[in-house]
Formats: sequence, structure tokens, C-alpha cells
Amino acid sequence: MSAPRFYLDQPLAPGARFSLPPGPARHAARALRLAVDDTIILFNGRGGEFAARIERINKDEVAVSVTGFAAVERESRLRVMLAQGISSGERMDYTLQKAVELGVGGGPTQGPPPRRGVKHRGGPPPRGGPPGGGGG
Repeated sequence: MSAPRFYLDQPLAPGARFSLPPGPARHAARALRLAVDDTIILFNGRGGEFAARIERINKDEVAVSVTGFAAVERESRLRVMLAQGISSGERMDYTLQKAVELGVGGGPTQGPPPRRGVKHRGGPPPRGGPPGGGGG
């Protein structure tokens, strides 16, 4: 099984020692039931991953020491774009939140909705032939 990964919004460096923030600490200790000397992976979105070892686990505190760095990138190389209809209220906020979490990099620029129904000059095209009545 691969080591669990945790995002931390802080500078990371080999040799650093610190306690995980409350959310990741609770997840590591209670949900994953990690133990002292287990290995975890830390990343901060600034490139690469940091291997760390759990040194101490208390009630809601998990102390770790960063043991190494690997210059790997897990971000997808695919460009993901979202085309989303306008939702009401909190639904749109939720959609955008989940889109960002999934790695959506952008979307079409917002503008007026596309026009429905195209009108041809001189009325609709004749049935059974190309528009404009050309035939031969």
C-alpha cells in the first residue's frame, strides 16, 4: 500500500520537524489510524513531494519529521475545461468548488447565451435541397 498524502499550506524542507495542522492530524490519527514510525507523503503545491516519518501521536497532535524530497509531479498534464450552465445560489458555488478540486483549469469565458434558432434570409430553405435553391 502506498503512503498516504497530505497537503500542507506551508514551506517544507528535508530535516524539518513540526506538528501537522488539526485537520490532517485528526485524519492521520483517527481515520487512517497511522502509528509512530509510519511513513507519509507531504506536499505543498510548490513542486515535488516530501517523505516524512511520524514521530509522535497524541490525542489530536501528530508530530512528523521530513526525511526526504522527490521531484515528482502528480498534476495531470491534461487541460480540463468545464462548460457549466448557471445554477442558482449555493449550487453554483459547490460546482465551482468541486471543479477546482478535480483540477479544472478554466472554462469558456462568460458571455451572452447562444442564440436559438437561426433565421435564413428570405424564409426557411426549401425542403430536399441545399439552402438558396441551387440545384443544377
